[in-house]
Amino acid sequence: MYSFDVFDTLITRTSATPKGIFALMQDKLLKDKRYDTIPEYIKKNFFELRVHSEELARVHYTNRRCEDITLEQIYSALSMTGCLSDEEINLLMRLEKDTEYENIIGIPENIEKVKKLVRGGEHVILISDMYLDSNTIRNMLIKVDKVFEHIPLYVSCEYNATKGNGTLYQKIKNMETYDNKKWIHCGDDIYADVKAAERCKITTEHYKYENLLPCEKAALENKEDDSFIQLMIGTARNARLFNKATGKTAIGISIGGPIIFPYVWWVISESLKKGIKRLYFIARDGYILKKVADIIIERFNYDIDTYYIYGSRKAWRMPSFSIENNDIFEIISWSHPHLINNIELLAEVFKISPHEMAKFVPDNYKNRNFTLYELHSLANELNNNKEFKDYLINHYKEERQRVVEYLKQEINTDDDNFAFVELSGSGYTQECLANIMSDFYCNPIKTFYFKVDRLHKNEKCIFFDFMPSFLYINYIIEVLYRAPYGHTVGYIKEKDEIKPKIIDDEGSILLNYGINDYINGIEKFTKEYIETICRSDIDPASLKLILRYMEYITRTPDREILDFVSDMPFSDSGREKKVSKFAPKLTRKDIFNIFLLRLNEPVNKYYFGSNLDYSVLRCNDKDKRLIDFCKRHNRKLLGRIARFIKRKNNDIMHDYPLHMLKGDIVLYGAGKYGHAFYKKLKKQKDCKIVQWVDAAYKEMGRKISSIDDIGKVNYDFILITVKNKNVATEIKNMLIERGIPSEKIIWFDLYIQWL
Repeated sequence: MYSFDVFDTLITRTSATPKGIFALMQDKLLKDKRYDTIPEYIKKNFFELRVHSEELARVHYTNRRCEDITLEQIYSALSMTGCLSDEEINLLMRLEKDTEYENIIGIPENIEKVKKLVRGGEHVILISDMYLDSNTIRNMLIKVDKVFEHIPLYVSCEYNATKGNGTLYQKIKNMETYDNKKWIHCGDDIYADVKAAERCKITTEHYKYENLLPCEKAALENKEDDSFIQLMIGTARNARLFNKATGKTAIGISIGGPIIFPYVWWVISESLKKGIKRLYFIARDGYILKKVADIIIERFNYDIDTYYIYGSRKAWRMPSFSIENNDIFEIISWSHPHLINNIELLAEVFKISPHEMAKFVPDNYKNRNFTLYELHSLANELNNNKEFKDYLINHYKEERQRVVEYLKQEINTDDDNFAFVELSGSGYTQECLANIMSDFYCNPIKTFYFKVDRLHKNEKCIFFDFMPSFLYINYIIEVLYRAPYGHTVGYIKEKDEIKPKIIDDEGSILLNYGINDYINGIEKFTKEYIETICRSDIDPASLKLILRYMEYITRTPDREILDFVSDMPFSDSGREKKVSKFAPKLTRKDIFNIFLLRLNEPVNKYYFGSNLDYSVLRCNDKDKRLIDFCKRHNRKLLGRIARFIKRKNNDIMHDYPLHMLKGDIVLYGAGKYGHAFYKKLKKQKDCKIVQWVDAAYKEMGRKISSIDDIGKVNYDFILITVKNKNVATEIKNMLIERGIPSEKIIWFDLYIQWL
């Protein structure tokens, strides 16, 4: 004989917890006119009243030799409010049975087991500890499969016995005529279905039902009465259960899908209202959004076409530079100015070489790092520099034309019934896109955003922002929706077609990380949740769960989610970072360097991730105490001593911005620091030492030439490699007297101002 538990073994609810049924009932009571006669007090407080009435009924009736209670007894306790007539009590009981029925779905793998046993002639029975009667439960079972129509069903409330203490198993043994010495019971509850059954000498098979994840439990805390949260988490749990999902697929189902689905649903709903027929999803963040949108549109047969547009900050921002759009200060301010502290990084903003950038920058900004305040001043100077603006317009003239050709090729602008879809960002790149499109399209462009970081007033752009906010670690949303290929850096013409030029800076790394498994999980959630929507009248465009999950992910993530987000390969095209992990683990050396040694330098001198706060979250308690210790002593004696020791170590070059040196270099000076520079620069990919000179060259071997030989080889810069400031100044003046332009002479001030 084989027996099966019913709930969470053969059938399960669409809600996250059984109490979710009461949340759905409360919604119906408040919305459906059929329940107008139910008192407002009951309707508005139904969830809590139903939960506590069951508690009261269990206390009252189980004290009277009753092992389980019935639905009627629960509502008898509810009637103690004195607000309900017998007719209204019956109406509520009917509503509960109907709501349970509507929100029941089958668990295919166990249903198939039952069918196989029945086909094989085995005797099968069903057992449930439940307050619902057997007729109600059987109807629910038949709904998912007709195999349950005639299988014997034993329900605890009808036999005054439960599985939990074994009495229901004993009664069934006495009632069943089949040989129950070979009884095998299958169920999900480790106590009622396994341990209690085994005490009754029954062989058991434990079915491992899908538990709620830590993030789901946290989201439900104090929100179990929210039907939206109940259904979304219930859908995610069931999608994991049905697909046997683990790892990154499970995270896609549990986090990736629930966060992004409401936004995409809102985009489609608003498009239908606004008469938008064509949606253009912008690379790369639009990759997953389009997949979700296509599933929704196909399922509901909406009259909307979707397209994918290859673009990026790098591909659109500078080509948009024109007479109408030439605010240098604005370009810098929208390009993470806190990360721009030298000419090389400033040149990256404009996508020109540092050598070209140096032509337009005052001498006092060259060959050194500058502060944010100095950058602000420099931005104003460049904004008033007509020569620089004319240079940029001319430099990007051809590239702008290629962008225009690509956009005209890909976008149907015959009418105004189209919009772009983006994920997150400042919105400035869309303003740049609008400027470029003004070459062939006269109306404002419309763009949907999950989240825009800043306010905009631009007559060429209309923004529809799903969630106007500035969340903590706000760009973590971009980490959750990566495309499995690299950045679009421009466009090329092949025959008569313009194609995007894509660099594989992240694509292969993301594929190796398992991004497609994660995306597959998002798709599975989307398909499952659509069916949940069809079964209910829930409004899917809700922020409730998104905000809870974003708070959870950024501040109190469990280890699995923390590691998944942290280890995601991530290079932000706006920050032009080398591909790295979003938030790599910190070693004790990292902690020492970042929090004790570092004083006023940019954190990216020592930290190679995208978010230090998130890396700190990964630290264990011992390392967090070390971080606190280092912070406290950073400016005190210990920090000053550490910096002094670091400076005196063999790595005497650690304070030089050597990455600024590009091209052919002449080294002036062959002493201790000259040799240190030589060793470091030999490892630099973008520069070449073409000559090494010193006044005392005769004493230093064949590698070293006379200063009189300067000019006999072509060079871009002369680097003075002496420590003493006065000596370096004398050398520089001497070189200038020899006719060498000042801008070609570099000297890094070695004096460390920390001590």
